[in-house]
Amino acid sequence: AFIQGYSEAFKNLTAMPERRTQAPEISLESLSLVQNDELEERVAVESMVSKAKNRFSMELEHLTLRMESLLGNQRLSDDRNPLGPQVLGEAFAAACGELEVDIEAKLVVLKLFDKFVLSNLQGIYERANSSLIALGVMPDLKSVRPARKAYSNPNPANRAAPVTVDGHTGQPVADTGGAEVFGLLRELM
Repeated sequence: AFIQGYSEAFKNLTAMPERRTQAPEISLESLSLVQNDELEERVAVESMVSKAKNRFSMELEHLTLRMESLLGNQRLSDDRNPLGPQVLGEAFAAACGELEVDIEAKLVVLKLFDKFVLSNLQGIYERANSSLIALGVMPDLKSVRPARKAYSNPNPANRAAPVTVDGHTGQPVADTGGAEVFGLLRELM
């Protein structure tokens, strides 16, 4: 279930971006209390995801930028990156949902996932970034994005030109085997 969860995130990368819909109005009468067990699990997942995001922010951001350049005109956030802690944490939590154990056992399993997987993402990010650099995807990327909010601007006039494979052909990377690169990244995971 875990492998299916993050593999689905890779498949959704090349799908058309979802159109943002207006948030539905929520009435106080429709709100319900979340079960304590479910709340504990959510807090545990969000905590480990947040810790991994903070610990590996630069490597994750570089990987996200490189993957975004492969997508052409689509935006990719760190939270939607198939190798990002958010996707991995949510996929693992969903897989744990199938376990028929009490909350204490689930929390132990989540803690072990954090210790042995999320805490070791740096090596995966470094190898994924190195693989993309070897393929010519943004090899000169030195630091994090200057201003994250600038990247959330949907105006295509503010976007940088598509990254090229060798800097000479002018062909976007997505047109020269982006699916192969994503397959390689999936194998790394």
